Amino acid sequence: MIEGLSGQDLSGQDWSGVDLSGTDLSRVNFRGSDLRNANLDGAKLDKANLSRANLSGASLKGAVLDEVLLYKANLSDCDFTGSVIRNTVASTTDCTRANFRNALVDGSNFNYSNFKDALLINGSFISTDFMDCDFTHTNMTSSDFYDSSFGGTCLASAFKTKTRNLIR
Repeated sequence: MIEGLSGQDLSGQDWSGVDLSGTDLSRVNFRGSDLRNANLDGAKLDKANLSRANLSGASLKGAVLDEVLLYKANLSDCDFTGSVIRNTVASTTDCTRANFRNALVDGSNFNYSNFKDALLINGSFISTDFMDCDFTHTNMTSSDFYDSSFGGTCLASAFKTKTRNLIR
């Protein structure tokens, strides 16, 4: 764990492959930074700015993301298993093959995002916006989408076994 990063401006920097597990990254500005394959397991990212950041292949298992900016971030192949994502703006993100297994996503905005081949298994996606998203071959098995919106989104090729509250 790296100490003293909370509130720092680390925009545009290379943090690829760095172990930031368990680190308090609240209010850190990672805008446009390279966090490919970084370990962010259990990290606290409250009010962090990760807009346009590259997090492809990063691990965020059990991380807490509250009021985070992820606009146009690359989240492909990220692992969000057991993470808590609240009141986060993640519109126009690439979530291709991302793993949201057992994640809690509440009050967030993923409009215009790509979830191709993603895993949204056994998760809770509450009051979250998924307008005009691509869910091609996304596995949504046993997830709850209470009060979430999917306007303009085609769910025909998504796997939806035992999914609850999918359409409001």
